[in-house]
Amino acid sequence: MTAHATHPPRPSLRPPRLRPLAAIAALSLAVAAPAWAATAEQSLLFSSGTQSLWGPDGSAAFGASGYAVGNHSLGISYSLSASTGTVDSQVGARLAADFTDTIAWDQRSAVQVGFDFLGNPSASRFSTDLGAHASVSAHLNLNLLGVPIGWNPALMDVDYRLDIDRSFTAALPQSVTGSDAFTPASIGVGLPTFGIGLAGGAGVDLDVRQNAQFQLDGLSGLVQARHRDSGTTVLQALTLNSAAEQWLSFDLGSAGTWDFSYLDLSLANRFTTQFVMDMLAYVEYGVGIYCGDLGTDSDNIACTDDRVRANLAGVSLFNSPEIRLAFGPLDTGTAFSVEVLAAPVPEPASLLLMLAGSGALLMHRRRRLPLRDGPLRLDQAS
Repeated sequence: MTAHATHPPRPSLRPPRLRPLAAIAALSLAVAAPAWAATAEQSLLFSSGTQSLWGPDGSAAFGASGYAVGNHSLGISYSLSASTGTVDSQVGARLAADFTDTIAWDQRSAVQVGFDFLGNPSASRFSTDLGAHASVSAHLNLNLLGVPIGWNPALMDVDYRLDIDRSFTAALPQSVTGSDAFTPASIGVGLPTFGIGLAGGAGVDLDVRQNAQFQLDGLSGLVQARHRDSGTTVLQALTLNSAAEQWLSFDLGSAGTWDFSYLDLSLANRFTTQFVMDMLAYVEYGVGIYCGDLGTDSDNIACTDDRVRANLAGVSLFNSPEIRLAFGPLDTGTAFSVEVLAAPVPEPASLLLMLAGSGALLMHRRRRLPLRDGPLRLDQAS
């Protein structure tokens, strides 16, 4: 009887299956970093203080004079002047930030934050104060029928003030206007007769008006992210000039808490003011008898007369230079904070599970691998 050699089975080419313990160990190492969306609003209050209407390099006053109608022989002249003029303004708003307050380690190099400008309702305003003087005179300096006539009465000689106070809700960009007017009643005087058949008079309706325009163009400054422990800072330039939200990306290189604040915030703006005069003025005379309606020849019998009249709308007296109201720079404290998580490290329990799973895998493979010394040979039996 012959004994045949036996050979061990060939090792399986299929990969070994993971045991449940090893699967648990692998899953325990997967750490999911939580992320929460957040919004933070920082209150802002910009104040320009009191500034000159004429600008930092402008005159402290303005004056305008001339003839509203006619000339020195027959007309009406005016003189307007201002000795004081100031403007002040404030803008109340909020700077909103949209962000994720907890950042995973592998996302720290591109942390996105969105910024938006929000005006507080009716928390913004601008006001102007102007002190001025106005005088208006009539003129009749003619030689009528050999009789020299010189008549130059003052129709108005008054001091007045113009005050604009306008409130609004700020937005970017935005244009806000305001106005104020000084409007005395109609003023007229009669012409003296000088002892002869002479009639006449002069009058004026005067409206001096100030128009002001305040233009908000945008907000600019810096956003600073500062690591609370190391003091490392990251800066990004911020510019808001529309209703659209601006998104910035921050590279926060270290784990820990990063505090965000705003630096050197300022408002780009323009301010102008204009002074105009609206006037309805007349001067008239008649010499003789039966003049009828002065200035109308058809009803005259033994009279010569004339009337000069003008409806002057929007005669420009003064346009101020375009000035910039001094808003800012403004710094804030911490507006919001972001937490960057540290790189994941296996916990002790997870490490034990991992080692146990690895040991189970090695034992499983050892049982299925063939012996290195080759197959066992048996001696032939006789």
